[in-house]
Amino acid sequence: MVQETADDSNAHAGERGTRTAGKQHESSTDKGASTGGSDEDKPLKQPGARLSSLLDSVIEETDGDTMRFGDLMDTIHTRSYGPLILLPAVIAASPVGAIPGMSIVTGSVIALLSGQMLFGMPHPWLPKRLEDFSFDREKFKSGVERVNPWIKRFEIVLKTRLTQLATSPVDKLVALACVVLGVLFYPLALIPFAVFVPAVAVTCFALGLVARDGLLVISGFALTATVGWLLYAFWPF
Repeated sequence: MVQETADDSNAHAGERGTRTAGKQHESSTDKGASTGGSDEDKPLKQPGARLSSLLDSVIEETDGDTMRFGDLMDTIHTRSYGPLILLPAVIAASPVGAIPGMSIVTGSVIALLSGQMLFGMPHPWLPKRLEDFSFDREKFKSGVERVNPWIKRFEIVLKTRLTQLATSPVDKLVALACVVLGVLFYPLALIPFAVFVPAVAVTCFALGLVARDGLLVISGFALTATVGWLLYAFWPF
């Protein structure tokens, strides 16, 4: 009888321990979900670190004397619109944008991808003609080496803030602005380095969406307004 009582006591204790452990596990799971779940669902804690390594990874993951724009886009390893729009914008704003034809290609890519984002297309798509655009790899590498120090300085200001400005429905306005800015690359390509300001505006928009930084989105709209004013004030035609 004593033995049976002891066994029952041990069994009840084991059940209580199991229930306690289960509750602790549920609590920790709920806590993880409330703080953003997996790392893939969270905004980038250090988006700048990814920006500074983005162009370096493009060089490391490609080879040969020439590079295809399609191969360059493939190195991002994502179907999210933010990073895909960010890369051509950074290229257009950098010395790499001076490569003949690069402004037209980057503007086309920005306009097409932003249009697909605006209409909610689930899978980004680029025509083969844009993907097959090729350019000298050494010129691209040289341009990256010149712009990377400036990118690293820019990373310091990046943080997750004003997230309501970096999500729906504001992201539709961002996509529309990027379409307009990308189309403006066509006439501005006729003027040396004229695509710099709209390219920086698109960079702010795309990086704001990736990092969920609403302040960068505001900066993008401010630069877009600046582009409009500059066109009105100085466009010769």
